[in-house]
Amino acid sequence: MIDRLLGHRLFPGWLFDSGWRTWFFTRLLMVAVMLPFTDHGDLGDLRYYLSSFQHFGDGGWQGTLAEYPVPAVLVLIAPYAVMSLLGMASATLYVWIAIMVGAEALVMRILRNSGSESAPVLWLVAIPALGPLVYCRFDLLPGLFVGLSILASGRAAKRAGVYAAIATALKYSPVLMVPALAAARWSRKQVLLTVALAGGALMAVTCVLGGTDRVMSPLRYQNDRGLQVESVWATVVMMVRSIFPGRYWVGLAPSKSIEIAGPGVGTSLLVSKIATAVMIALLVWLWVRAWRAGMPATNRLVWLSLCGVMAFIVSGKVLSPQYLAWLLPAAIIGVALLTGEERRHLRRWTIMLIVTCVVTHVVWPYAYTPVVHYRWGTPIITAVLGVRNLLLMVLAGVAFAEGFRTTKPLPRLVVDPALAGSELGAVVPGIPGLRGHGGHQVPEATHEGRDQQPADHGVHGETAQQ
Repeated sequence: MIDRLLGHRLFPGWLFDSGWRTWFFTRLLMVAVMLPFTDHGDLGDLRYYLSSFQHFGDGGWQGTLAEYPVPAVLVLIAPYAVMSLLGMASATLYVWIAIMVGAEALVMRILRNSGSESAPVLWLVAIPALGPLVYCRFDLLPGLFVGLSILASGRAAKRAGVYAAIATALKYSPVLMVPALAAARWSRKQVLLTVALAGGALMAVTCVLGGTDRVMSPLRYQNDRGLQVESVWATVVMMVRSIFPGRYWVGLAPSKSIEIAGPGVGTSLLVSKIATAVMIALLVWLWVRAWRAGMPATNRLVWLSLCGVMAFIVSGKVLSPQYLAWLLPAAIIGVALLTGEERRHLRRWTIMLIVTCVVTHVVWPYAYTPVVHYRWGTPIITAVLGVRNLLLMVLAGVAFAEGFRTTKPLPRLVVDPALAGSELGAVVPGIPGLRGHGGHQVPEATHEGRDQQPADHGVHGETAQQ
């Protein structure tokens, strides 16, 4: 499927294609806006990566970018090594940007070959909505592999498992999609075995390069962090701080993120832990329901994958704007795969996600100074941040509601009394056009629009043409 979607060339005749022209010029504008700010703003993280690799000899694999998994560091250090050999190490940040632009173009290519008209448009809008930071972090890569895993799940279970393992190796949170990926009985063993083998191989690489302690360093880093100002559970104390600034400290913490300290922060951290436990319980419940259903379903896989990411985002004490890049590929590839009412549900959710990206983009990087340093505009931008967090909570609520809907058990088969004792009498009540074994179907009650064909809900996990 993926080979067919990618085609033989990445940009066939793009100069004569309005969609690709729009993509090219919007992305060119994003890069042009970003590049002048070489020492701060979006490029600050790339400078941090570059500086870390320039001092690689001091910390080695254990001390260099210890907050990231080793496979992610490998992705970043490989271009740096090549550019260093060429004597142009300082230009590596532009190579990193080019890699992310290429990854984003790959998603665009997949969407344009999917047969969906709305999915490429959503992608064209979504990346500029979140802003140039998409090109200055590697967070789009794990999101891309989650999307590829969803794309491959219908026909290539092993490949889907490999993609999920790679996504998890780059950023540990995508492991939350694996139970949903393994829900289908026919591919469960293949998925779990493939994820275990691929994940084990990547973990072995980590242990060889940085030791067993390096496997846990990203988790310890997350655990040791304080309350980040952008997190959902920092909203209340940030609001109070906007009224009583003297009671709070906001600044750069040892975790290299902007955190807040003061009255109520301890309570917020406790509530975050409780919320995390609740989210984990809800996810486990959804996974059990999905495994009991056992049938492959693209809509269920998409929603449960989004639930896993949303649970991490809204329950944690840490929230950075690039986390939204984890959601975009899975959501928009899902829009391309689904049809009918299922597509409309996901498309509405994705539009709300894009609106959330716009609000996030307003805060970072353009209005971030009043967030950190108290100014006359601090109460205003704090309120905007609160609106963004409220949108995230709504997105999480809708995602979980859809997750429970798509894992709802199908009605049991019933038998037409006229054909009692025959397999041909088995039908599923209330689901138009669904037969038991391809035989007789009980006539349905009269409904408005009963002659319409039922919408394809992505039950078989295959790409549906628009």
